Amino acid sequence: MVNNVHTPNVQHVPHNQRMERDPAEQIGTKGIDPERWSSLLYANTHPDVEARIAKALITKHGVDKAADIAFHLSDWIAEATTLVAIHLDPDAFTDEEIEDAVEAMAIHSNHHLMAATHLLEFNLNDVFNLGLQIQPGDEEDR
Repeated sequence: MVNNVHTPNVQHVPHNQRMERDPAEQIGTKGIDPERWSSLLYANTHPDVEARIAKALITKHGVDKAADIAFHLSDWIAEATTLVAIHLDPDAFTDEEIEDAVEAMAIHSNHHLMAATHLLEFNLNDVFNLGLQIQPGDEEDR
C-alpha cells in the first residue's frame, strides 16, 4: 500500500516451479496472452495496472488516496483470476480446488473491497440483510 503502510511482495513464480496441475493457468491460456494470465495468477502485485487505476482516480481523489484505492482493488487479483477460471471451466477443478479458491477470494478480497469502498466515500451497508457488523481487525485479519 502507499504511505508505507504496506509494501507488496512482488513475487513471480517461474513456470517450472509451479504446481504440475494448475487448471486456472491452463484455462487462461485459451485465447489470452499466456504470460499476462500467468502474471495475474502468480504475481502479488501489478504496478503498471495499479498506476493506471490510480491515474484515472487522481482528479477526484488526489494522488495518495487514488494510489491506496488502486492497491485495494489490485492486491487480490490472483484470487479473482482463479475464480474467473472456475467460471470459464468449472469442471477443470476438483471440489477441493474450488473450495480453496472460494475461501481465498472471500477472505482476501473482502477487507480490500471494504477499504476501497470506504476510501471512495461510499457507505458500507448490509444490503443482503445478513446481520453483518464490521468489527475492528488486527494485522492477522488482513
